[in-house]
Amino acid sequence: PGRSPGALAGDGDRSEFFDTGNSFGMIPYNAALNPDNTKPFTVEGWFYPASDQINGGQCPVNNRLAGSAPDRTGWVIFQRAPDASYTGKSGFEGVGWDFRMYRGSGSSSGLDVATQVPYQVGAWTHFVAVYDPIDPVTNANLILYVNGLPVITNTWTGGSSGTDPGYVANAVGSDVALSLGAYNNTSGAGSNPYFGGIDEL
Repeated sequence: PGRSPGALAGDGDRSEFFDTGNSFGMIPYNAALNPDNTKPFTVEGWFYPASDQINGGQCPVNNRLAGSAPDRTGWVIFQRAPDASYTGKSGFEGVGWDFRMYRGSGSSSGLDVATQVPYQVGAWTHFVAVYDPIDPVTNANLILYVNGLPVITNTWTGGSSGTDPGYVANAVGSDVALSLGAYNNTSGAGSNPYFGGIDEL
């Protein structure tokens, strides 16, 4: 990673810029970064995409148990296409930034939604995901914000059985790292790299 000017004018802190498949960083498992699905939490940051890549699930932030685990847990932020002109191209999975949560059932995701708001390659975007579990099984909300505005909400209502949670946190002892710039240690460290800046996560 390289240090670059950050997203906020006048802020003396520097952002991290990821420019190769080998530039990523991992923060070891911390229970405070993996709240139980009965507790609300927010994930936010500034992203500066340097590429319009839409293939391979490029991933600025990864906090997911995967790999050899039979049931995926945690969450991931994905960079999707910059705008709808990419519709129909190989790898297209929507527009904007995608927050995907896993529910502890195979590789199936639970709460999962993309902003559907276009972004500009070479410009900072502020992204916020809010998880609000009024009830983690029958009434859990995922609300996404872009540049300070709420843009989309997805509500979980129990899945096909009506009794499945829409999100399951990574458990203590699962050794899941929070990774910046690519996938983490359990999802394939360094895989699906993101090319661009991350600030104020």
